Amino acid sequence: AAARAMLPAESWMQFPMRDVAEQMTSLHSRLFRAIQPRELLHKAFLDAARAPNFAHMTEHFNRWGQWCATEVLRRERAAERAECIVRLIKVAGHVKALYNFYALFAIVSGLSMTPVSRLRRTWEKVPRKYVSRFELYKKTCDMTRNFAAYRDELAAAARHFATVIPFIGVLSKFLFGVEENPTRVGEHGDQFNLTKARLLYKQVQDVQVNQCELRIDDIAELQLLLERIQPMTEDEMRAVSRRLEPPDGAPPVASPPPATAAAA
Repeated sequence: AAARAMLPAESWMQFPMRDVAEQMTSLHSRLFRAIQPRELLHKAFLDAARAPNFAHMTEHFNRWGQWCATEVLRRERAAERAECIVRLIKVAGHVKALYNFYALFAIVSGLSMTPVSRLRRTWEKVPRKYVSRFELYKKTCDMTRNFAAYRDELAAAARHFATVIPFIGVLSKFLFGVEENPTRVGEHGDQFNLTKARLLYKQVQDVQVNQCELRIDDIAELQLLLERIQPMTEDEMRAVSRRLEPPDGAPPVASPPPATAAAA
């Protein structure tokens, strides 16, 4: 707590957005490299006890998305919220260029959360070119046709021999689908399902190929900040969002009174 108090909450915005994206990617790469092959097989990824590193990365994805929404919502003025959104969209562009789809999906998820997406006055202050960029990133993360746009991005990355940090949700979805196929096939169940084995082998191999260490120089102060993100709960986000921009026709919601020191 003491270390966190040394860094003002907005200090990530004082760094170049490329640096923020690189330090995010460095942190996310460590999470990804910790996943063991056994965590990807026999539906182990569904059980945190059997796949602790996979579960840890999944939990962190949710926290990163909530953090993005929190960073927008904790700013009182619409112009400040719009500037935060612009900065996060810039970070999204940089992490996409770094093939960190884990971070890209998290940022898109966070900015698409209802407490943020409903802030009409805020989004009106976001320059059109950044709104357009965000729409493009949303298309990359679109679930349509089994994440076809995202799978196209992965194929393009493979052609460039790029190191990828994948979106963990699609990885688990694919693995689950493969595992649903029988291990034994044939009229009497006496034949090994080679197709299933090949698909699982290729997926594990793809993960391992991308688990190499990235050449990113650490920025200790920025990494310390990003490691200690403290997102609001979803209930807190909803309440803050309604206070900042009340629904049409609703009376304004008063800001909470400043905290006072307890009497000695």
